Amino acid sequence: MVRMDPASGVGYVELPTGWLAPDGTLHKEVTIREMTGRDEDMLASDSVPVVRRLNAVMAGCTLAVGDVNDRTTIEKAVLDMPSGDRMALLVGLRILSHGPMYDMLVTCDRCSNEGKATVNLEEFETEAPEDPSVRTFTETMPPGCKYKTVQWAVLTGHSDSLLEELREKVQDSDMTLHLLARLRKLDDKEVSFRSKGAIREVVEAVKDLRSRDYDFLRTKFAEREGGVDMSFEFRCPKCKKDLKGRVNVGQPGFFFPSVT
Repeated sequence: MVRMDPASGVGYVELPTGWLAPDGTLHKEVTIREMTGRDEDMLASDSVPVVRRLNAVMAGCTLAVGDVNDRTTIEKAVLDMPSGDRMALLVGLRILSHGPMYDMLVTCDRCSNEGKATVNLEEFETEAPEDPSVRTFTETMPPGCKYKTVQWAVLTGHSDSLLEELREKVQDSDMTLHLLARLRKLDDKEVSFRSKGAIREVVEAVKDLRSRDYDFLRTKFAEREGGVDMSFEFRCPKCKKDLKGRVNVGQPGFFFPSVT
């Protein structure tokens, strides 16, 4: 996922999907530097929304995207990148700055014991989409669905900002919010989030979908989007149950290992 030059503190992250430049060129490699105290101060700043903090650190630590090193273009590229690429970039920054071993707090779903699981971030594999140049898809829904077609787009940094906004306005699960943020059209009707009324309308439309429609769309998302497989297995030290989990990059210990 990341190649490092320890002497210079520079790393090279291979993106699962890649950044599409305005001229259509697909850039798959990002050159990054180690985080500094300024970057840690930004991450720790509770006065700044989380997504804005992450955007600032990712852009600030990126030296080049492919052969593009213009600062303004890099900032835009970080926002335009698919969310799976942004996750790869975050993991690469963590490995370069603090090493690959991550002690994460986990809770057993059988006995509720809370403990630590140690994962090696270098072992996680990236998954590339079949055609990285395509970012918007139109799916023909299963028979009986309220809608014949659903158009959706790959999540990006812009979507992450939308998700942060939706979490404040919509009291619903992250699973539903991630589906909402991908939607572009239901049949021929464009999806809008420009007002509270428009958001309520989209939420109600999504709630009318059957479970099999949800499953169909989630399967398509997984098939068509690139990303990093952040799942891992561990054993509860108390009840000995074998568990599966996903790395939580939102815990303080991800970028501040001494806090874990």
